Amino acid sequence: MNTKQYFSKNFNRLCGGSLCLAAAALMTVGCDEDDFSEDYDIEFPVAEINYVSRLNPDAGDTIVIFGNELTSTSSFFIGTKELPFTAPKVFDDKRAIVVIPRIVEAGEIVTTNRYGRKFESGIFVSPAFAVAKVTGWPDELVPGEKFTITGENLDMLKSVKVAGQAVNSTSIAEDKATFSLKGVSFDAAVATISVTPKNGETQTQEVAVSGSGSTD
Repeated sequence: MNTKQYFSKNFNRLCGGSLCLAAAALMTVGCDEDDFSEDYDIEFPVAEINYVSRLNPDAGDTIVIFGNELTSTSSFFIGTKELPFTAPKVFDDKRAIVVIPRIVEAGEIVTTNRYGRKFESGIFVSPAFAVAKVTGWPDELVPGEKFTITGENLDMLKSVKVAGQAVNSTSIAEDKATFSLKGVSFDAAVATISVTPKNGETQTQEVAVSGSGSTD
């Protein structure tokens, strides 16, 4: 065997061995990755709500939510309305004290944990709206213009009508609400303002109309 044949034969042998070692290494890495993935398929915690202290709280009241793993979440909701925590904050794995917003419809208590998992409690809360009451009415109504009423909890109104026609608010607060008469037609010198709250009795008041006819 000459020198060229010797080196060629041993070079092929070395390369063949290297390829086998490389293939074995790849197979080992592949097995390790599979094992790693299986070992780390972790079930992250999700808050579980068991019950709440009150099912029919008043707006602005606080309620206590009881459950397990509550600190795995950062927020609680009635439907889509977030419930703010009290100040100072009372919040641990077993309970959370939250505030019922002034305006929130009845709905289910839900929460979403920090890993994106949502928990629906199956517990429905029906907050009671504060009673709205009108204590001040306008002296007259000017077609096409605005009028203002004053009172208590006026942000809790369900509807307002003038001469039987719905009117839209231009600004509204707890103690004062302003409405537009644009598009309202009057056929008499006096028109009735009808105010229906979300909670409480409908109030009516007859008010003089300055002029008459359509305001389109």
